[in-house]
Amino acid sequence: DKLYLDGHIVEINNNVIAEPEKVMVECLYKPEKCGGVGEVKKCLRQAWPTINQKKFEVYMHRFGVKAVFARCGYLLEEAALENNLSFVLPKGYTLLNPAKKAVGKYNHQWRVIINDQ
Repeated sequence: DKLYLDGHIVEINNNVIAEPEKVMVECLYKPEKCGGVGEVKKCLRQAWPTINQKKFEVYMHRFGVKAVFARCGYLLEEAALENNLSFVLPKGYTLLNPAKKAVGKYNHQWRVIINDQ
């Protein structure tokens, strides 16, 4: 039972469960459910060349959680991945890892408390 981001579909035991763009949004929402922030960053780095950025942005807007935009922007910048996305950031600060305590440096550009790497 593995989850693969192959640029077209995400499969478990040859069953399509979601498009990679949707999975990435869900991973940004709850990184602790996807192996942690480090794993999400690794998945972004590996999948980014095949991600349809327009579709990814649509999924983020539909999801409607500004913390997802903040985490995404921060992680894309950290991974040095170019993008053409428009971000809707929260007014306050959001945790990079919502499962950990709010202790860490503040990234003012992305409105993120860096409480995990």
